[in-house]
Amino acid sequence: SRGTVVPTVYGVVSVMPRPVFLLGRGEVTAPLELVQPKGLSCVQSVSFQAADWSVEGNRRLALATWISSPDNPLLWRTLANRIWITHFGQGLVETPNDFGWNGTRPTIPELLDFLAAELRRTRSIKHIHRLIVTSAMYQQDSIRHIGNEAKDKGNRYYWRFAPRRLHAEEIRDAILASTGSLKETSADQPSFDLFGFRDDHSPEYRVDDVSPWVDKNNYRRSVYRFMVRSVPIPFFEVFDAPDPSVSVPIRTTSITPLQALTLSNHPFMRQMALDAPPADNVRGIVAMYLAALGRKPTTAELRLTQKYAFDYGSSDTWLAMWNSNAFLTLR
Repeated sequence: SRGTVVPTVYGVVSVMPRPVFLLGRGEVTAPLELVQPKGLSCVQSVSFQAADWSVEGNRRLALATWISSPDNPLLWRTLANRIWITHFGQGLVETPNDFGWNGTRPTIPELLDFLAAELRRTRSIKHIHRLIVTSAMYQQDSIRHIGNEAKDKGNRYYWRFAPRRLHAEEIRDAILASTGSLKETSADQPSFDLFGFRDDHSPEYRVDDVSPWVDKNNYRRSVYRFMVRSVPIPFFEVFDAPDPSVSVPIRTTSITPLQALTLSNHPFMRQMALDAPPADNVRGIVAMYLAALGRKPTTAELRLTQKYAFDYGSSDTWLAMWNSNAFLTLR
């Protein structure tokens, strides 16, 4: 039983939590002392208290207050670590969901403490993003160094920028941006769907419906799409987008033939290749490199791309660009 239902002074039904006991050897028939709501003993700077523990809502409020307290170091450390992951692909603590004894120790604890202190001081996530991307550590190149690799093969001390493949949503957004099709709209607009929907006795979500993908009204950043937790999108799944119904602190990265086939044959990709600016001459090819890679092609790249465009056409040249490691990998 969860607890006892009782009326409140406002006439709203509340729940009085049932008593919870410490169990001898885990046996429900061997209760020991009564367990009261309490914070982690290792965090001495924050009190965990409520006016009346018999009201379940007070317990949840006490937990929320304890977690979000400015004096709780875990809040700032875990948040700073997750911000770090978005830029480097791995955390200063490799287990973002576990800062306890079952997790890993911080690789550079002084750096994590500094970021946590800055986050607490400024109360600004944007400040931490700016601090990271303007740092010398973030601006390193990704060139391998045999001596450093022998000492730190996993690059846990960040002696170089570890290349990482773009996430599934980033791939879609980068393709839209490279063709000039990405709509820069404000966040207060309604979300958009990347699936067909039919409102029936049981709502039907058609992920095989490609019309939302080629609808130019949906050419917005993927962060603004409507997500159904029980309906993964196949295009994103191919590129290791996690199941929306579970918590995934760090995404896995795989390399499969299906990814290349998707980038070459998905209706969205074919439509993008048709909408892309022509890349069938020198000027068009240079513009394609600038839009997709942010740089001009080398002499050898220009020669090879010209031949490819002459043999296969502009659309297939764009598809080849989007399939390249240079486009898909952040270096």
